[in-house]
Amino acid sequence: MILDIEKLLKFIMESLEKRLDFDRGMVMLANKQKDSLVYTVGYGHNPRDESYLKNIKFHLDNPLSKGTAVDVFRKQKPVLINDVSEIESDLSAKSLDFVRAMGSQAFICVPIIYKGESMGVLIVDNVQSKKPLSQTDMSLLMGIAPQIGISINNAIAYRKIKESEERFRSLSENAPDIIYTLGINGEFTYINPAIEPNLGYRPDEIVGKYFVDVTTKEDVSKYIRAFKQVRDQKQTLKEEIGILIHKDGTERYFSISGAPNFDSEGNFIGLVGIFKNLTDIRRSEMELKRSLEKLQLAMSSTIDAISMIVESRDPYTAGHQRRVAKLAVAIAQELGLSEERIELIRMGGLIHDIGKIYIPASILTKPSKLGDLEFAMMRSHPTVGYKILNKVDFIPVIVDIVHQHHERIDGSGYPLGISGDDIFLESKIVAVADTVEAMASNRPYRPARGIAFALEEIRKQRGFTLDALVVDACLRLFEEKSFTFKLDSEETTDVNAYWV
Repeated sequence: MILDIEKLLKFIMESLEKRLDFDRGMVMLANKQKDSLVYTVGYGHNPRDESYLKNIKFHLDNPLSKGTAVDVFRKQKPVLINDVSEIESDLSAKSLDFVRAMGSQAFICVPIIYKGESMGVLIVDNVQSKKPLSQTDMSLLMGIAPQIGISINNAIAYRKIKESEERFRSLSENAPDIIYTLGINGEFTYINPAIEPNLGYRPDEIVGKYFVDVTTKEDVSKYIRAFKQVRDQKQTLKEEIGILIHKDGTERYFSISGAPNFDSEGNFIGLVGIFKNLTDIRRSEMELKRSLEKLQLAMSSTIDAISMIVESRDPYTAGHQRRVAKLAVAIAQELGLSEERIELIRMGGLIHDIGKIYIPASILTKPSKLGDLEFAMMRSHPTVGYKILNKVDFIPVIVDIVHQHHERIDGSGYPLGISGDDIFLESKIVAVADTVEAMASNRPYRPARGIAFALEEIRKQRGFTLDALVVDACLRLFEEKSFTFKLDSEETTDVNAYWV
């Protein structure tokens, strides 16, 4: 099969010259813009005529154009002329010049059509033979023209495929990412040169091997399932992060994608996809994660130290912040918060009373009622804590917990007097935990009131001063899930353990 257009048309013209009784023949095709008919190939023309034909074109975009070839192209109807002189009056000056220059006495012009669209015209004429052209001749050419149209279309389609393949190959050969195709059994049928800088193999070392040959043993079953999913469900494999093995045996991280590949009849013939090297990014992420873990550990240790310093100044409330943090974490978990938010709540709970470090121990441990000045100083500890943490650019959520843990949803709290959604959820959680722990434990000015009393109090304040959802979560922990305040470091003989 000839699929080059020029070679194809030349072959057609040679066949017409040998088998048909016409002096000359030519094919004129519309250009890409479909605004002109241009000479493409012919037979029987002398060099002068050939040169003339190559330099002339008939305009399809000019509505006043009256040439026979243009008319046949537009109307898709053939024309048979046995005496050119009979139609000279109907021709434009340009068309008349063309007929006279070519010396035509009689001609047939038929449209070349494919799927209802005009592609060009086929013209034959006699300049030497006196034999008149007939309807039979025209019918014969009308049978040939559609085959020319089909052949031209196939050649155009083939050329487009080849051009597409060349573009793909050019892009593939120069792409930094690994581009591959797999056969129906998961074997590599093509892989671009990017395989070598990324995985150390030459393309010829990989083609013929199976995809699972370059994956870890742990991932084999996963990729077999993925391949079957693409094959059976005709679904695209989207950005699967996986490990491929370098030629030197080291593991490399890749983003792996793939799509089903079909032949011209729609049959599945494998998979085509891309491996994008993420190794450097992954290593950076892991290094960053390790750094963040170290930072978080250091932060946690710092917060623990601050918590111990605060509590060491008040023996009555020793362990208070840790117990508040424990209950606050449990409430946050009950509410389904993320691990990141829960950790911030834990750290905030551990240092929520950091502002008390500025309050004299005599006030913190005073067994009798506080005076107005002493009470005002005690109520200042959220603001003092806020200022301490702000100076060292502490984590904002933790700063807010310290600042807001005595705020109430009806606006009756302190130091800001804010209400409702202006109070962060993290602060509302620590507020409930702080309230329960404070009422249930010993204080310098009163003995412990017990868990039952504390729970009844928050039940009364539910939806008024304390957030309803937070209170409900706290009640479930104690009444349904046997929550205990006891810390891992506390023995059962602890003086405060009786209310656990």
